[in-house]
Amino acid sequence: PEIMLLGISGATSCGKSTVVKILSRLLDNVAVIHQDDFYKADDEIPVRDGVADWDCKEAIKVDELYDVLAEARATGNVKEHTSFEGKLDKFSELVNDNELQLLAAIVNAQTNNNTKIIIVDGFMLYLDDRFLNLFDKKYLVHAPYHVLKARRENRKGYYTEQGFWEDPKGYFDKIVWPAYVEENGKYFKD
Repeated sequence: PEIMLLGISGATSCGKSTVVKILSRLLDNVAVIHQDDFYKADDEIPVRDGVADWDCKEAIKVDELYDVLAEARATGNVKEHTSFEGKLDKFSELVNDNELQLLAAIVNAQTNNNTKIIIVDGFMLYLDDRFLNLFDKKYLVHAPYHVLKARRENRKGYYTEQGFWEDPKGYFDKIVWPAYVEENGKYFKD
């Protein structure tokens, strides 16, 4: 079968995981890889200004992520790995049937029945040319700063390899937003 690697990246809390969940409901021959499943162990996360920085590329097992994506791109198979995605968030009916049918028509117009689609969801997917060249389709989801901040600050926290992480007060402005702008600012104008 033909293999399509589709990247969906964007700032934390922009809605990319929701988009991926919806797309995975629309497609039959689909696999999903979450960049969040490639965080380093809690005690290996870099510390910035006395706080663990989960929102920088140094917190990600970049080489392992690349190897999994390259294998998926070459073979259509996703190497088995532990996933923490979805432990907190339960998929709700965010899209009505008419919207799902419209989305399905758009997606199906770009694929055929023999296409294996591998969707990759991550906040820093387009790290360098090595990663960019793997993807057949690349999307960058964005939302206004105030929306991202409110959504992130309303989250309970995140499951990690060794426990559970809750953002300390001021984490979005101090760590999350500056890291996102530094890594992805080149994709935005003004």
